[in-house]
Amino acid sequence: MIAQPFRLYEVSPEAIANKVVAPSYISLESALSFYGLIPEETPNPTSVTTTRAENFHAAGCLFIYQHIKPDYFKGFLKVKYGDHKILIASPEKALWDKMYLHSLNHRFSIAWLEGLRLQNLEEFNLSTWEEYKNLTPLAHINRASKIVSRFIQEVR
Repeated sequence: MIAQPFRLYEVSPEAIANKVVAPSYISLESALSFYGLIPEETPNPTSVTTTRAENFHAAGCLFIYQHIKPDYFKGFLKVKYGDHKILIASPEKALWDKMYLHSLNHRFSIAWLEGLRLQNLEEFNLSTWEEYKNLTPLAHINRASKIVSRFIQEVR
């Protein structure tokens, strides 16, 4: 996050996001965009963390962190991103994180799901999705997961 011209090399906002708040991994809109599952580009990294939710501005970006329970802090991998390696949710976990966090404070609906404008779902692994469905005992999250499964099968 050192200013130009003193910076020796460029570091992506995603790599910075992994280091500034730990533990965290890139998820939600940023991961969905990374995998081409949504058409939007996400200039500000969105992450999940087991620490408190927070947002802050640095290096010309807004860094967004959402809190999830430690039991749900899984489903991410280390991938090469530019010259660095970052921790990022799998496509299935990124969508699960998005659905879970939305469903905590809002009523889940097909309209919300359609609003994501999901695309390129051919490679989306429904078996992996089913494993995430069992992460939480919350009945409304499990119902939402089933709706997402049916929706993806229909869209394919």
